[in-house]
Amino acid sequence: NLTNHPSIDAAPSWSGDGRHIAFGSNRTGRWDIYTMRADGTNLRRRTHTLRTEGGTAFSPDGRYIAYGLNIDKPKEITPIAVVD
Repeated sequence: NLTNHPSIDAAPSWSGDGRHIAFGSNRTGRWDIYTMRADGTNLRRRTHTLRTEGGTAFSPDGRYIAYGLNIDKPKEITPIAVVD
């Protein structure tokens, strides 16, 4: 785990400057996107939807986080969403 929480923290990605980490976690019972500073402080839940989200990647300038969004439709391309 990335944090000291009993839930699963998965698929981390580092910001380009190495100061932040984005990751998916199921700590609310659903998979949402979280960020924190590299030292583990300032944990923030970035998404609040009823869908499953994960697979994070920072934009080159670090301003945005792209992530996969599960829309529960078999054989469809997984959409990519962005949070700033």
